[in-house]
Amino acid sequence: MWVISKAVKSIAELEKDLFSLFRWTIRAFVNSDSYEVLIQMMATYRHMPINMPDKVKSSKPAIELYILPVVEVNGTYLFKDLWQGIKFPAEMIYPPQTVDFKSNRLSYPLHLQLPWDPFSIMEYLYSDWRFPSSKHTDLYQDCTNYTKLNLTLPESTQNETLEIKQEERLSLSK
Repeated sequence: MWVISKAVKSIAELEKDLFSLFRWTIRAFVNSDSYEVLIQMMATYRHMPINMPDKVKSSKPAIELYILPVVEVNGTYLFKDLWQGIKFPAEMIYPPQTVDFKSNRLSYPLHLQLPWDPFSIMEYLYSDWRFPSSKHTDLYQDCTNYTKLNLTLPESTQNETLEIKQEERLSLSK
């Protein structure tokens, strides 16, 4: 999951509560430039610590957070995945789509955010992402030559309980 730096700060501030209430903790990976590039949140029960970046082995699946800050390159604003070095143009990410996910088990909807063009992001990263593959994306990929691909999910995978709303365009110049 991509997150902005502000979200990482909030999660770090909540770590003490996450541990005392749920026995979850976090670990951060820092690159040679002293930037946090990956945060992993995990259950501590049955957790087997390791000293290298790898999938967490624990009683529950871990949540991985990849930091995605806005950077300026030659007067153009881009989003850069600090873990893999991938650059995305701002219009691929913003304005985000707000998704209200309704569940039969909850009396309220879950409010999720998706990038503006998630299908194009998946296409850039994984080529034909609609079919299972063990191939991962290349490091330092440059998606700045982006053009909207106008892809949609096949009918069989669409979920009728999702309602997608567009939010107002965020100003990146602030």
